[in-house]
Amino acid sequence: MKSRNDRVIKVKEVMVYYIHHIIFILACLVIGGVGLAGLCYLKNARELEAEQTSAPVKLEDMYENFTSEEKAAVSYALYSYDRVREMEQYIDESVYMKLSPQHVTQTTVQYKVELVNSENYTYEEKLQLINQIIIAYSVFIRDGGLSNQIVEESLLKADYTAEQIGELLEMGYDPEVEAMTSFCLYVYGSDLVSGLDEAAMNALESYMNEGTSLAKHKLVIMNQHTEVLRNDAIYNNQRYMYTERVSSNDRLKNAMKDLSGDTLYYYNEVVSAGESIADEVQTDGEVVASSTDVNNSGTVVPKKKLLKYGILGALVGIIGACGLLLLRYMFSSTIIADTDYTATMGMKLLGKISESDSGETLPFVVAKARLACNKEDISKLALVSSDFSCIGEDIQKQLVQALDKQGIELIAIEDVLKDCDAMNRLFEIGDCLLLEKTGTSRYDKVYDIVELCDENSIGIVGVVDIEK
Repeated sequence: MKSRNDRVIKVKEVMVYYIHHIIFILACLVIGGVGLAGLCYLKNARELEAEQTSAPVKLEDMYENFTSEEKAAVSYALYSYDRVREMEQYIDESVYMKLSPQHVTQTTVQYKVELVNSENYTYEEKLQLINQIIIAYSVFIRDGGLSNQIVEESLLKADYTAEQIGELLEMGYDPEVEAMTSFCLYVYGSDLVSGLDEAAMNALESYMNEGTSLAKHKLVIMNQHTEVLRNDAIYNNQRYMYTERVSSNDRLKNAMKDLSGDTLYYYNEVVSAGESIADEVQTDGEVVASSTDVNNSGTVVPKKKLLKYGILGALVGIIGACGLLLLRYMFSSTIIADTDYTATMGMKLLGKISESDSGETLPFVVAKARLACNKEDISKLALVSSDFSCIGEDIQKQLVQALDKQGIELIAIEDVLKDCDAMNRLFEIGDCLLLEKTGTSRYDKVYDIVELCDENSIGIVGVVDIEK
């Protein structure tokens, strides 16, 4: 048996103890991470406020004081920012970018141009007039006239812009049909924009009937069909846009690296004001910014720095929590692990009995106690505990009855450390079984009982632990 203060600690038991208190550790992790990141943010915000003068600053005056290199760096950063913003807005709003190139729903409508009173023209005149008509339709479709007419006449139930619709319309020619007298209207994504194919056909017919300067004619539908197919052109266009978005973001990151001090402050103020940036930055009128506006830009502290301090704070929180739990484990006044019974006090742990379901665990403990008694030829045992009040009477009775069936008489003796009569009864019996409860039984009292038995040559068959 170890001395009272030589408490044995095993890594496995400590890890189990940490797992039981995982909520406390996670709470310290969050508090440490958020706390240190918050302190970093407040510190940098105050330093930046201290650097800024309380007097208003004219951004146009600040820009004029930059060197040519600084002006170029700021202009390039603002241009890159606008480019990224435009790319993100386009990709987010465009219906064309939502098409799946591998499965494009394409409606093809093949029109044939027929002149009214064609008998009045020669063959060459017919071909020339039809060619002019087809060119006019090509310009109308490809330059956005068809998409504008669809939007203006509200031919779609949903609200779309002419730019969104225009990307989904295309004109071409069927190689199997004579191109001189016919053309094809291609409508993409009619599954995404409901009714787009019908709206495009109606708008085209309306344009035909408007009475333009073209020769009188009519459009005859030769073929119309809808199919799902792969479209390499859409795939290449989408790939270009996504690649350009990545390149624009990289250009913006590189441009931001060249900014610091006043140039970075100027960039943040212009961006927060939402001004449109051209190739060269020009300020109209007096744009004024005070030092209090800096916090609104959201760039007082770089995200990487906040993340760094957040991770550092989380590590400090974990280490602190584990340190506190380890100290609590080492200097606990109660029985905290099985090693307190076995490694420190030198007792044999016969098993654990669950308070909630003793019927499953009790037979195993009784079997081990019977084997231990048979080895020492013991037929009578004293049942002692540092505190019987924390152990349910039902468990005590069940344990006494179970051992009695095995031919072992178990006699409960209370207050063996304080009552002389109880101590004498223990000495008369000569052997005992301890019944304790981890987390509740006091370490020093359990040690006193073991020490008393050791000094008076009283055999301890083992200890039975009660689980909550």
